Amino acid sequence: MFGLGLGQVSMGSGGGSGIAYQRPLLTGQTASYRTGDDAWQLANNTYDYTPPAYPVSYAQLDTFTTLISNNAFGNKNRFTDENGLQVYGSTYIIDHLTGLGWSTSRTYGNWNDAIDTAAAYLGGTSGYSDYRTPNTAEMESIFKGDSAGLNYAPFSTFWVTSANYYHSSTTNTRVATENYKSNRDDRGLAQLKTSGAYGCRVRNHYT
Repeated sequence: MFGLGLGQVSMGSGGGSGIAYQRPLLTGQTASYRTGDDAWQLANNTYDYTPPAYPVSYAQLDTFTTLISNNAFGNKNRFTDENGLQVYGSTYIIDHLTGLGWSTSRTYGNWNDAIDTAAAYLGGTSGYSDYRTPNTAEMESIFKGDSAGLNYAPFSTFWVTSANYYHSSTTNTRVATENYKSNRDDRGLAQLKTSGAYGCRVRNHYT
């Protein structure tokens, strides 16, 4: 991501303060197999992105969970709740590196269930109604580049970090088997699994 390749984040010298974020790169999927999948979201302008006032070069990390420059709340936490804290009482996580918002809630079922329940979800106490199932690049953006996968705060607090998670990107009509292994190693990408997996939910917090 961020022009460096799938799953990579920009780390290095930064400067100034303020809001700086950059969406994960598009996956390149253009063939849609159902409403709500990756290509459908692309065609319906879900991934449209207006860069923030600060240059995207400011969207850099010190560590995987710490920003170099301040976020909108004046701290350097990559992940916060809607109050700029790390309490997550509203069941909502803001990623200040990518500008995405993640629900702490997830469901278990098949791939179609994951797509449908994300689209219908009202976002717990935060009340957002524009959730979707994340594509592979969005999932990759929150995976640590080692065996930890999702096994770090805040995701380890709310999600089953050893489980499989569906994504909306598909490469063929076998869409019911498309999911993401949450404790993958650094070389892993999408894993295929014919039984059920978890569906998680993401939205554009900053647009």
